[in-house]
Amino acid sequence: MMDKARILLVDDEPRLIHLVREVLGVKGYEVLTAFSGEHAIEMAALDQPDLILLDIVLTGAIDGYNVAQRIREFSDVPIIMLTARVRESDKLHGFDVGADDYITKPFSSKELLARIQAVLKRSLGDIAKSVKSEILCGDLRIDLARRYVSIARSRSTPYSHGVQPAT
Repeated sequence: MMDKARILLVDDEPRLIHLVREVLGVKGYEVLTAFSGEHAIEMAALDQPDLILLDIVLTGAIDGYNVAQRIREFSDVPIIMLTARVRESDKLHGFDVGADDYITKPFSSKELLARIQAVLKRSLGDIAKSVKSEILCGDLRIDLARRYVSIARSRSTPYSHGVQPAT
């Protein structure tokens, strides 16, 4: 996995924040917190967390649905709704606004960790697929996956191993 994934926890319940922070901290995650929707959007943009745990009911004018929708305007960061709303319509609305997963309160620490790990694994896999493994710059070719660098002998000849001596 990755070194210390950064998780933004957005909730207005101090007890829940303390509990989740402890559970995630033990597993090596760095936990950022926001109590309002406005603050969550700002932190998502500035701190660029690896994952967001987002409650629906928040203090302030913006609820979790609006937070997810606004974050989706500028980021593909994975979002897991972590909420007491258990109706199917609430869950479906959460997915409609961009949630990647939905966990209802109360929840077990083991389930929370398993879902976080699954979403991060999927997310990191998508990033790895989108990263180019080869860089071409004129006659220079760098293959990052194989850790190989080569220079073309000429335009009509394929790449050679190593650097061509000067003539």
